[in-house]
Amino acid sequence: MLKRIALFLTGLTPFILGLLYNRRFIFGGTMHDRSILFFRIHLLAGIMLLVIWFLIGTVSIKFVRSKMESLLLLNAPAFLMLLIRLCQTLVDDWPNFIGNATYHFYFPFFRLSSSLTFMFYRWAINDFLQYVVPFFGLLIFSFLGRTIAERRVGNQDRG
Repeated sequence: MLKRIALFLTGLTPFILGLLYNRRFIFGGTMHDRSILFFRIHLLAGIMLLVIWFLIGTVSIKFVRSKMESLLLLNAPAFLMLLIRLCQTLVDDWPNFIGNATYHFYFPFFRLSSSLTFMFYRWAINDFLQYVVPFFGLLIFSFLGRTIAERRVGNQDRG
């Protein structure tokens, strides 16, 4: 039970990193937001978080046996934040602190998702597409990590 709770709490990692990253505790407040260096660092932060999510997916085999349970527990906070963002997009009367939570959760991915979705911008409902793309990225990378870990364990059992 504690391993499941730990896996769920690990799913909150993007929120904590997004909060720290947005508050400039990681890179400091001296870098100008529109500089090319900031753009590249922000893009790299999203890619690095996806790589970390892949690694967490590989380690999740030690927490739970089922691949589906692992994916659900690890990505439940991301799905919850996506649902909250969808509700806030559809209903504008929500308090700002709820929107800030979803913003901070997906903040490390914004430069990456905006780079991937710029051609579909017309169909994005209030930039909701910039939240959907990172969610599926987290889901896919955790799935790939878990699948590779299961194959590695399966190969060790045969050999």
